[in-house]
Amino acid sequence: MATMRDIKRRKSSIESTEQITKAMKLVATVKLQKSRTKAENSRLYFNLMYQTIQEMLKKSTGIRHRYLKSGDSKKKAVIVVSSNRGLAGGYNSNIIRLVTESGIPKEDALIFAIGRKGRDGLARSTSRSTPTRSRSQKSF
Repeated sequence: MATMRDIKRRKSSIESTEQITKAMKLVATVKLQKSRTKAENSRLYFNLMYQTIQEMLKKSTGIRHRYLKSGDSKKKAVIVVSSNRGLAGGYNSNIIRLVTESGIPKEDALIFAIGRKGRDGLARSTSRSTPTRSRSQKSF
């Protein structure tokens, strides 16, 4: 049977863990609020860029350039943007799943992976053995 001293020690340990958890929740809440504010502030920029590109495409109907024409090739280039570290939650795995389940035959896909997690995940993927080209930046 536990002595009174053991019970008090256990109680103080639980209270200490509780304080740490509470502080971590507060930090996470502040980070979430900052991220939400940044996302809301960038919405105006996104909408303006989207409208600008739409206007450019509407006015560029008479332009003839070889890069703007659809070619005869069935090959598709896929640019996969992922993180270098695993701190992005389910983002990396969702991106890899989206590419592997895209329905593009692997012989017709040319995959360019930006970020270490995307490159490694696509290389491990059994359904997608297409060689990937990656340009990962150094992590600091």
